Amino acid sequence: MSLVSEVMKQHSEFCNSETRVPDLKYILKKYDYDELVIEDSTRHPIGIVNKESVSDDALKNTPHAFDVRAGKLMTSISVTVRKDATTEECLKLMDANHVTVLPVVDEEGHCLGVVKKIDLISKLRH
Repeated sequence: MSLVSEVMKQHSEFCNSETRVPDLKYILKKYDYDELVIEDSTRHPIGIVNKESVSDDALKNTPHAFDVRAGKLMTSISVTVRKDATTEECLKLMDANHVTVLPVVDEEGHCLGVVKKIDLISKLRH
C-alpha cells in the first residue's frame, strides 16, 4: 500500500495571500511548480494558485495585473491530506471534495507540498 509521502511533490517555497503576481510567476518558474500553495500567517494552507491563473493570457484584461495579489487569484481549499495517508485514502478524499490537487501537511498542519490526482492514479497502476 503506497503512502502520499511517496507520491507528493515537496515544495520548499510557499506564499501568502498578499504575494503579488510577478512574485508568484517568479516562484512558479524558478522551482518548476505547476501550482503554489498559499499559506496563512501560521503556515497553514488556505489556497492554491496555479500557473494558468497567473498567465499573461488569464490576466490580459485585468487592469494593473502586476499588482494583483494571490488572495484574489487563489482557489480556496477546505481540505488537506497528511503525508502518512494512503494513496487510496487520498483519492477518496479528492473525489469526495471534487479536487485534483491537495496540499500535503505534517502533524501540525504545516504544508509540505502537494499531491496530484493524476500522480496517485499513475502510482496505483504501477
